[in-house]
Amino acid sequence: MSRLPDLAYHFATEAQWRAGVRDDLRVDGGSIRAPGSLRARLVPGSGPADRGALVAVDPCGRLLWVRPGDRSARRLDEPGVAQLGALVRGSAPVALAISGGQLWLATPIGVERHDTHDLQRLGVTADEVADDGLRPIALCADGSNGIWVLAIRRSGCLPLVHLDCWGEPIGEPVPVPLAGDETGRVAATPDGAVVVVPSSTSRLAIVVRPDPTTDVRLLALADGPDVRAVAVDGDDGLILLRGNKAGASAVLELLTLDGEVDERHDVALPPGFGRASAVVAPRRLAVVGAGGVAVLERSTTSTSRRVSTFMTPTLRSPARQHRRGGRFLSRPGADRRRRSPSAQLPSQPGRHVLRQPGLLCPNRSRQRVG
Repeated sequence: MSRLPDLAYHFATEAQWRAGVRDDLRVDGGSIRAPGSLRARLVPGSGPADRGALVAVDPCGRLLWVRPGDRSARRLDEPGVAQLGALVRGSAPVALAISGGQLWLATPIGVERHDTHDLQRLGVTADEVADDGLRPIALCADGSNGIWVLAIRRSGCLPLVHLDCWGEPIGEPVPVPLAGDETGRVAATPDGAVVVVPSSTSRLAIVVRPDPTTDVRLLALADGPDVRAVAVDGDDGLILLRGNKAGASAVLELLTLDGEVDERHDVALPPGFGRASAVVAPRRLAVVGAGGVAVLERSTTSTSRRVSTFMTPTLRSPARQHRRGGRFLSRPGADRRRRSPSAQLPSQPGRHVLRQPGLLCPNRSRQRVG
C-alpha cells in the first residue's frame, strides 16, 4: 500500500490557536506557551494574627487587609507593613472590596463604606442586602466606583445586588439561577461581566452581563479540589483558588470566560501556612491562610515539570484539490480515514506547523515542559 504524502496545517494566528482546546497553555499572539511557575512568599511581619484576613488590592497596587476580629487595617508598602488603625466598632466583616476610594465591608447586618485614607465610616447599606433571612457573603468592585454584592437567603437562593458609590442600589437584584451556600464567591471584569461561583463544591459558575440587557449563562469548571476563592486578573481572565486537603499547597487556575485553562499552578505554601482561603489580583497576586498573608511571584528557578495539553479542532482539507508541497490539500480519491495527530507544541513565537493527514479529528497530544 502506497503512503500518502504528509499534509501540513499551519497554526500561525491567535484565532487558530484559540480554536483548539487548551489545558495549562496560554495563547500568546501567534503561538502558545506553557506558563512559568509560581512561588509563595510570606509577607514580612505577617503571621498567625492575620489568620482569616480579608484582603484586597488598592488602586496603587498595594495589598491591604482587614483582620475580622479587631477590625484593624494593614497595608503592604515598599518599606514594609503599615498599620493603618482600626475601623469603628461593628460586626465582624466577612468580605472586603476596594472601589471608588472606599473600603467596602460586608457584615451580617449590611455593607459598610469607609474612606481609604482615614478609615472614617461613610455609611451603611442594610435594607437591600441584609434583612430577615438575607445577608451578604461576598463583594467585588464593579469597575465604576461601585460594587457587586452577593447575598444569600435561608433557602440558598443567591441574589446579586449592584450598589453605586453612595451605596444605593442600581436596578433590581439579579437572581442567580443556581442555589448556593455561604461559601459562594463573586468577581467582576472591567468590561462588566460578573462571575458567581455559588459554592465551594460547585462545578458550574454563572457569568452575568447586565448591560444592555441582563444576560446569564453557565460556565463549566474543571473537576478538582473545592473552590475557595475567585478573582479576575489583568487580562480579564478568571482566577480560581482551590485548596487541597493537606493544606501544603494551593492550586490556582487561570481561565478564560469561555472555560479554557490558560494556566494551572500547584503552589507550595510556606510551612505552617495552612489552607489558602482567599486570593486577590490583578496587580498583585496574593493568598491568605492560617499562617498569614503571602504574595505569589513568578519563579525563574523552579525545576518542577508539568504536562500541558492542546486538542486540535476538526480540520478538513478542501475536497478535490491538490497543491504542490502538500499543504492544505486532498488528492482526488485519496484515503480519508481518521488518523491520530501528533502535535509539536511551539515554545517560541513564529510560524508553527502541525503535520497531519488529510482529515484530522480531535485528539489530545501532550508535551512535557521543564
